[in-house]
Amino acid sequence: MAGLSIVLSTFNGAACLQEVLDGYLTCNRPSTAWELIIVNNGSTDNTEDIIRHFAGKLPLTLLRHDVPGKNGSLNYALSIAKGDLIVLTDDDAIPDIDFILAWEGILSEAENYDIFGGKILPRFPGPIPEFLEKNRQHFPALFAAIDLQHGPVDKHSIFGPNMAVRRRVFDGGLMFDEAIGPNSSQHYYMMGSESEFCDRADREGLKFWFNSKAIVTHIIRPHQMSREFVKARAFRHGCGIAYRESIESDIPNSMPLSMQKANWIIREWRYRLFPDTQSDVNLWNYHWKRGYVQTKLKLIRSI
Repeated sequence: MAGLSIVLSTFNGAACLQEVLDGYLTCNRPSTAWELIIVNNGSTDNTEDIIRHFAGKLPLTLLRHDVPGKNGSLNYALSIAKGDLIVLTDDDAIPDIDFILAWEGILSEAENYDIFGGKILPRFPGPIPEFLEKNRQHFPALFAAIDLQHGPVDKHSIFGPNMAVRRRVFDGGLMFDEAIGPNSSQHYYMMGSESEFCDRADREGLKFWFNSKAIVTHIIRPHQMSREFVKARAFRHGCGIAYRESIESDIPNSMPLSMQKANWIIREWRYRLFPDTQSDVNLWNYHWKRGYVQTKLKLIRSI
């Protein structure tokens, strides 16, 4: 099938899916063929009932992949998706009315580019708390917020709730790393699965483009505006960066492994004994460092 495959994985997404799928119903239709593939990744709520309600209204395929992990679900869907452009999104990302048309345009635009990002606008459930305002610089990592000009970008500009990949990239063997990314069986999973995918794509010489015409509204839920959410998100992000660094280099550094291990143990205990979270400005940085250090130590121990 020439055209678009829109793919998303969901775990207990019932709270948002109705609004998201209503959004696809109101989207302007493309002239090319398109399909919507949703993978139920082991949901225990009424997610599947909501999806089935839309089965006759959208070109929808429902898959089940019960092994926990978003990336495993995406890889499973990619074995079935037929489009020349694979649009990847989330179960809490509401498409703009011209979302599908905007991605259809990329089929013929920027033909020498391989991986694309789109605009992600967070929708908060109420006023932003003061402590969160102090961490606004981290909104891209906290809420996947991004809004760039149309055109070439670097690998750091591609976020999971709104991205697209030409089929030829997956046909060439580049898939998502199932050791990283959202996982219902791991509270402190390593964040950054799309970034890790783009790291490898960049090393292979692939090119990135930002499609400012493709827009989603990212639903932010009340619990995601709490200090506990920021702490957990920062920790996971730090874990993910440490993991990605380990992949980029076969040799962690020139320091002997015994000295590296001692170095990371000292850092870990420093953060345990001297927490620096009295100021909301330090909230992200402190927990990010904890995640980064603990993952570095775990990786050193495994060598």
